[in-house]
Amino acid sequence: MDSIPLANRKPLAGPLLQDDNRVVRIEAARADAAALHHSLGLALVRQGESLPVLIALQKAVELDPNTARYAYVNGVALNSTGRAEIGISVLTKTHKLHPGNRDILFALSTINRDMGRTEKAVSWARKLLTLNSAVRGAQQLLQSLSDEG
Repeated sequence: MDSIPLANRKPLAGPLLQDDNRVVRIEAARADAAALHHSLGLALVRQGESLPVLIALQKAVELDPNTARYAYVNGVALNSTGRAEIGISVLTKTHKLHPGNRDILFALSTINRDMGRTEKAVSWARKLLTLNSAVRGAQQLLQSLSDEG
């Protein structure tokens, strides 16, 4: 799959953000457009544009559902904008496609913890540790969850 190198994403998103009407259109016939939507979403985050951010990040996931990073960022953004349930749903669905993704597991654990769902948070943290006991922060997360419960 072709992708846009990280260093090239910001310059590509810049001209899109300068539209006076703040209307951004990306014509997409290929999955490459997913990277543009993802980059656009990240650029809009810096401007505090929550609804356009969510639209751009969701579009990236729709265009390229096989890239776990797009779904991870979308799920975290949903959580950060008060849509934690939807964020958890996105992350859980992505976990089924990418069961070995540590970022997804860590996010599922911490979001559930923040929602007061300690048992679910512990379950996700244990899955993360099963994957690799050396995952930075995972042991501390499980310990803090055990201390709460």
